[in-house]
Amino acid sequence: MYFASDGHLGLGGLDLYVATRNDNEIVVEHLGVPMNSIADDFGITLVDENHGYFSSNRPGGMGDD
Repeated sequence: MYFASDGHLGLGGLDLYVATRNDNEIVVEHLGVPMNSIADDFGITLVDENHGYFSSNRPGGMGDD
């Protein structure tokens, strides 16, 4: 499951994470740079295993979020 949170250690603001289950243990992994920045990064949509889109309010972006 992919999700955004500001409740886990990250780069700042909302960051993107993936949670996987291994037997009864849930492991949460920070997606790192370039997926995450010091801005809010969230709303991920995957097109396939290697491509997708996400929302962000990074400086220089088009629009807001």
